[in-house]
Amino acid sequence: TMSKGHDVRTASGDTCVACHTEQHREMLDKWEKTLASEVSDVEEVEAEVRALLAELQGDLNKEQLNQANSMITEGVELLNIVRVGNGVHNKKYAVTIIDGAFGKFEDAIELLEDAGTN
Repeated sequence: TMSKGHDVRTASGDTCVACHTEQHREMLDKWEKTLASEVSDVEEVEAEVRALLAELQGDLNKEQLNQANSMITEGVELLNIVRVGNGVHNKKYAVTIIDGAFGKFEDAIELLEDAGTN
């Protein structure tokens, strides 16, 4: 069990090799596919929010526009952690990040829809 945050181990070559036996490799492949599909789900939401922003930006005031843009940026930054880091070393962490990115895009969509109807 992990205690406080400073206990985090970095992934050296040895720690990777320890996991990458055949049965683990299969598990890892499965996890990578799951992760890839999660990421592409979030990317669809990202595309949706960007389309919505393009469509509604004329109706938004500066504050709403800035807010929406910063939510989208935060979502993309979170998503990039998983895209760039591949997320394979820490499943729970990757899922948490993906959920966070999803939440940011969803919040932005909500903001835009509310702003667009006013």
